[in-house]
Amino acid sequence: PFFLTPTQGATTAVFLSTDPSVKDISGEYFYKCKIAKSSKRSKDMELAAKLYEMSEKLTDIQGL
Repeated sequence: PFFLTPTQGATTAVFLSTDPSVKDISGEYFYKCKIAKSSKRSKDMELAAKLYEMSEKLTDIQGL
């Protein structure tokens, strides 16, 4: 009862990639096809940089 079906889970991604009403919206977090609040940590650029660096190391794609 707490999980979405695959179709329900994909709905927002499909909406964002096909609906012209959101074509000029960038940098927002969407939940169930609507703009939603995201956590403070999601806007932490230092943390984002650390995640990016760790992802590079784990995927071994540095220098591409």
